[in-house]
This record gives sequence, C-alpha cells and structure tokens, in this order.
Amino acid sequence: MKKIACIVLTLLCLSAVAMAESVPSRTTTDLTTVTVTAENMPADATFAIIPITQVDPEEMTPEMQVLVDACNTEISKLNEGGSVVDYFGEVTNADGEVVSLTEMLDAETINVYEFFPVTVVNFNVAYGEATATMVFSTPYEEGQIVAVLIGIVTEGSDGTQSVAWQVFEGVGTSAEEDSGVRVTFTPEILEQIQNGTALMAVVSR
Repeated sequence: MKKIACIVLTLLCLSAVAMAESVPSRTTTDLTTVTVTAENMPADATFAIIPITQVDPEEMTPEMQVLVDACNTEISKLNEGGSVVDYFGEVTNADGEVVSLTEMLDAETINVYEFFPVTVVNFNVAYGEATATMVFSTPYEEGQIVAVLIGIVTEGSDGTQSVAWQVFEGVGTSAEEDSGVRVTFTPEILEQIQNGTALMAVVSR
C-alpha cells in the first residue's frame, strides 16, 4: 500500500493511498469536483459540498487550518501500518448498524483512493437527502461499488483526536460523467459535516 502524503499549506490533501501502479500519481493541479442535488432544494439554494483539496496560502483561514490539521493526524495514523480495515475500525451506516467494508465491497483487501477534509455550506435539513456526483483524478468504472466514508472528528479533553466513520454506498458513473462516483447522503450527516470537523474517504477494491 502506498502511503498518502501529509498536507502542506499549499495542498490540503493528496488523496493517493494505495493507488494502482497504472494510475499516475497525483499532482498539486489535481482537483476534486462535486455537483449536488437534493430532494427539496429550492432553485435559488446555494447549498454545496466542498472538498478541500487545494488552497492558495493567502486564502488559508483558521477554520481551514483546523480541517488540515485533523486530516494530517489521520493520514499519519493510516500510514503507521496495518490494514485499511484496522484503521477505520468500527464503521456504521446511516441506521447505526455496523458495516463490514470487505463484505460491502466483496473483497479481501481494500484500498483508500481518496482522503481529504470536507465541508458543507448553506444546507438546510428541510432539503432532505442529497445526491452528490464527485469526480476525482482517480477514474472509477461505471457501476463500480465503492464505500464513501464520512468521518466526524472530535477531540478529547486530553487532546486526543478520534473519528466516528459513517459509510455510504457509492456507484461509479459513466465516462460521459467523467467516471466519477455518485452517492446519496442523509440530511443528518450533512448537518454534522456543516456544523463540525469532517473528513471524507473513498474506499474500493
């Protein structure tokens, strides 16, 4: 498994864990794009899911720095060794049920291909579920099942960081849609992202 690079000020997350040898390494010009729709979203809504993958140093805010630091801490843990399953630990779905990532993906070995901070702006729970179509530099096959994990970060009184991971099933889109991933998020997790410190990871075979 290739190690993911820790974040520097000019690049917030190089999402490159366990990349296939045939896939080029990421560069600072790689960007992640997300388009979103929601069940009851008004036409003039400005709701957005924002992956923080690149930023101009002059635009770095204290809020962004918190996300960067949280992501770097988890990247270090992931790089310490052991399996991806061991790193994520107990993962639950939107109903609070424990999910086995290997069973979900029907694979003995799984890899992390994307890992970055994420934020949500201008979301209202009245919008209901939201479907995001995300395009990464990593191509995904049409119909491919992937695990999209949202990690809500908390810090204990002793300064120790912990992450509660919730998993959603993503599906690879067609080449006409840039071979991305489509996933539907619950309003509850979107509200948690908006009001807290959150990370996103995409895991697949």
